[in-house]
Amino acid sequence: MKKIADIKAEMGFTTAGPRCGTCKHFTIEKETVEIWSTRICTIDKNWRCGIGGFIVAKSGYCNYYERQ
Repeated sequence: MKKIADIKAEMGFTTAGPRCGTCKHFTIEKETVEIWSTRICTIDKNWRCGIGGFIVAKSGYCNYYERQ
């Protein structure tokens, strides 16, 4: 029986493809929040398409994709 990694390699499977998260039109807001007055964290929020203005996921894709 073949290993999953071998099957993926034969198929040319890759997770590195055109996605909203790597598009130059992808916009995101970063918010800094304080937790328990001892930790400061940065949260990514309001992921949007800069062309259409709608909410997107980082793994989305459209015909207007342009690499950053």
